[in-house]
Amino acid sequence: MKRCFYILMVSPADNFNILYYYLLFFAGLILILRNSILSLKQPNPNLLELRKQPIYYWIIGFIVAYLGFLLLISAWNATALRTLTCQHFFENSFSNLKSSKNIKKLINCQLISANFIGNIKSNISIIDLQKAKLEKKIATVYRANVPYYYRVVLLNNKDRIVFTINWDWERDDIPDGHRYIIYLKKDRRSFNEKLIGNKSLIDISELINSLFKLDNKIYATSNDVVTRINSFIENPTNNTIIIQDNLVLGGYSVFILGFLLVIISFSIFILAPKTLYKLSLEDNNLTCQTWIFGKEKTIQYPLVDISEIVLEQNDKNGRYRIILILNCGEKLPLTGYYDSTIEEKQQIVENIKIFLKDV
Repeated sequence: MKRCFYILMVSPADNFNILYYYLLFFAGLILILRNSILSLKQPNPNLLELRKQPIYYWIIGFIVAYLGFLLLISAWNATALRTLTCQHFFENSFSNLKSSKNIKKLINCQLISANFIGNIKSNISIIDLQKAKLEKKIATVYRANVPYYYRVVLLNNKDRIVFTINWDWERDDIPDGHRYIIYLKKDRRSFNEKLIGNKSLIDISELINSLFKLDNKIYATSNDVVTRINSFIENPTNNTIIIQDNLVLGGYSVFILGFLLVIISFSIFILAPKTLYKLSLEDNNLTCQTWIFGKEKTIQYPLVDISEIVLEQNDKNGRYRIILILNCGEKLPLTGYYDSTIEEKQQIVENIKIFLKDV
């Protein structure tokens, strides 16, 4: 079962350049950072609104959404199921099999790749399969004293076709979960055996329907797959062999994880704390409206209680924030944290002082 999650190693999308994802990521961050944490607006001469934007929450929500969409695209574009179906195929007419002395027996196969929901990505016909072999490469991460990755490769007279979806740790002497499934069938008549040009050897609908009627089903490692294919070619006891490299569970897991991250990101955007300060000359009040996790909290202060508007500096790091000092000595910070954008804050302080000059 651990093999199912190896789909996470697949590239996010085959049809997009990785540069596109970097550009999309940085463009989104730039659009968010162009917004000010404090935005000032004066709808009419008697009302001044100061809105505190949850920029940091937006950044976190954007990153979570970005990762979620990458996982969704990865799950959709990645190959999660690869099915190899091989049959004995005779060069001359099937009606003359018993009488002909010059029958040439071929092993013709069809390799179907699909994503986790069965959407077919490719359908390849392999004519006259000669052998299967196990390729290996040096592992970048060592595990259980296994220094190599493995994969199954199919060979005919002209081509070299990779069967394995991705490189694998498995070997026959390393029991670590069997991700391959081998089906054996003795009756080939349930399949379409015609091969015309580059058309598929087996009809896909017939293949799917026949999987439930197979004589034998074996869970195997990559080394077992190579052994079974070569045995089928050299000394066949069954007329049809079907082998699946199955990472469908991994595909569903990646898709669900991506979907959950997108939901979480939208929740962050919607439920992020927001604050709106309204200074009204009509009712001479400062109204502080705060929304935290969708709940609204409102506090009002008379404008005459505001004694001073100050740009406060943090002595430790030299950063600034705007505070309102009330007559009772209480400090009302417009932001709960300090940052380095001093010019913008100075302008906001000046605008508030001008607005309250006659109070």
